[in-house]
Amino acid sequence: MKDGAMKGERKMEERKEETIGTGMLERLQKLYAEREEEYQKREKAFEERRKAQENREKKLKEWAEKLKEEQDDIAEKERHCNAQAETLTRRERETEEKERHLAGEEGRLAALEAEIKETAGQKVLEAQILVEEARNEKLKEQRVREEYEARLAETGGGEGNAPLGVLKCNSAEEIQILRERHEEETRLLHQKYGEELNAKDKAIAELKTAMDGLEKEKAGLFRKLLSLPENEDVPESSMAKKEPVDVPKSGTTESNSLDVSESGTQEGKEELTAEVLLKYLQKNGEGKAPKLFHAYAGDQVRMEENGLSYVFAFEKPPYFDIRIKQRGGGGKKELLSEYAAQYPGVEIAYDQTAGEVVASGYFTQEMDASAFLKKVRGIAACLSRKEG
Repeated sequence: MKDGAMKGERKMEERKEETIGTGMLERLQKLYAEREEEYQKREKAFEERRKAQENREKKLKEWAEKLKEEQDDIAEKERHCNAQAETLTRRERETEEKERHLAGEEGRLAALEAEIKETAGQKVLEAQILVEEARNEKLKEQRVREEYEARLAETGGGEGNAPLGVLKCNSAEEIQILRERHEEETRLLHQKYGEELNAKDKAIAELKTAMDGLEKEKAGLFRKLLSLPENEDVPESSMAKKEPVDVPKSGTTESNSLDVSESGTQEGKEELTAEVLLKYLQKNGEGKAPKLFHAYAGDQVRMEENGLSYVFAFEKPPYFDIRIKQRGGGGKKELLSEYAAQYPGVEIAYDQTAGEVVASGYFTQEMDASAFLKKVRGIAACLSRKEG
């Protein structure tokens, strides 16, 4: 009995323990499930943050590559700009050196030209003195010859008609002495002044040759200054600037006609002078009443055409002026600067007093009239262009 009761109690305790153990296991399983769910949520959140981080890293990488490309492009542009700056600096130095060299050459040529002109003037005066001395000696020779002929006439008229004093002298010896004296004086005159005149003529010819060479060298300097090839006809302008010419100049005389010799080289091949230019304009019917003016500084050809007035002054050095009436105002200075940029070396300005646009430049006389007028009319067409 007692044993049965103990067995019952034991069974009840076992059942109780089983009941308690089953509840704890269910609770543990629930806790495990909740923790697993939290793990899944954290894993999902981690995965989302990882993807977002990867996207940000990708965008940052793309931005960094783009930035690197822009930096490389900027660096390349900087290298290009630096190379251009170096090239411009080098060209500026070369231009300055070239200008200094040309200025020195121009100064040397100017000094040489002045020296040659001074020497030429002295030689001309010396030659003139020699000519006058030769004339005096010629008169002296003529006087001696007349005396000699008079003595011959006195001694050769016949013994019957000769004076007694003349017949008593040794007339043959006297005539021979006069003849020898005359021949000696003539020989001395030719020897003294003939050689000097020949030497002076030779010196003058050498000076003319030197002057021609100087003009050619000056034209070569003009070409070098404007960087023109050697076979270029003529530069449209020279190194120097100049004030526009005012017409008419005092001391000029008008000439409507022209008399030019047809001998020599053909037109277009000869040196460009005022007469050649006027003849070309008259022959081809160009310009309105072209006229020739003579002045001490040099001849001028003036004409009008299509509302423009032209002056071609053949001075040293020769130059041209083109004038056209225009209104001033805003933007005129910039417009004239654009015109001047198209024709380097040609000075284009606005004369406020006269209300005119003036284009001025130098030229040489080695080109033909047709080519010269073509270049001048190109500048005139630029000035006649309508604004706006």
